[in-house]
Amino acid sequence: MYSRTTNMITPREILVSFFSMIFNNMTASDWIYLAGFIDGDGSLNVQIVKRKDYLYGFQIRAYISLYQKSKYNWFLEEWQKKLGRGSISTRKNGMSELTILGDSNVTEMLHSLVPHLLIKKNLAKLVLNILEKKELIKNRNDFLEVCLLIDKIVVFNNSKLRKIDSLYVKKEMEMPVETK
Repeated sequence: MYSRTTNMITPREILVSFFSMIFNNMTASDWIYLAGFIDGDGSLNVQIVKRKDYLYGFQIRAYISLYQKSKYNWFLEEWQKKLGRGSISTRKNGMSELTILGDSNVTEMLHSLVPHLLIKKNLAKLVLNILEKKELIKNRNDFLEVCLLIDKIVVFNNSKLRKIDSLYVKKEMEMPVETK
């Protein structure tokens, strides 16, 4: 793991080595394969979810999903073991999904995947940017700025079902709070 020109370990090599330890010693080949799988049969997403128990009335939820026909559940189970995280659900339409939730899980995975992604590289960078900015939220305006960034995900995911966007959040925040 030395740089060819200076015989010193580069920061990128240290980062890849660190994330390999976190993820049960996944190899570079594993990350390359997983990136291709995500480019084809996966999704990267950040949603705004209405939640009364959260500070601004909404949760910002990041996740990575891998999809496969349910008859190949074993394949998703193998990746779940290899990654050491995620949950598998089976849908009525014959598809199964391995979902990795949580800011730290998504951030850690994307740092290892970004160099290998082709189709979803810019989306992955946007998700990382959103998660970075989410950590810096101090007030409602900061929260709305992150929601505006989340709106940009629609361009990559072609989502037509998204109901909660930055405008919805802004309107909800402007509504008077009920008192009893």
